Amino acid sequence: MDAAEKEITLTKIDVSNNALPTEIIYQFYDKDFYTSSTVMQKESRKLNSPLDKTKLFHKVIVFVNKATNHHINQVLEKAGNRYTYSVSSMNTKVNIPDNTFVFNQKNYPEWNSFDLR
Repeated sequence: MDAAEKEITLTKIDVSNNALPTEIIYQFYDKDFYTSSTVMQKESRKLNSPLDKTKLFHKVIVFVNKATNHHINQVLEKAGNRYTYSVSSMNTKVNIPDNTFVFNQKNYPEWNSFDLR
């Protein structure tokens, strides 16, 4: 999205072998990861490593504070980059309509859109 030029480009999500989709952070029951867990009095920790060593990342660490339900996720890349995602609250019972996640050109009548899907 380029607000200065009033342009938006629509593309498919890159699900290549090296990508780490956001939803995978909470899906480590998947067979593609080796997972080890540590449960402490106030916090739980899951260390997740991909079985496929060609991935760009080598570890994903998930911390959960039991008292506050605060989640911190760290993604460690082989190149040395480190990304931290912090979720301070989560409501899983919200009913969100599917069209919330769809681009609607009517909402942006003066914008140019390029659909590359």
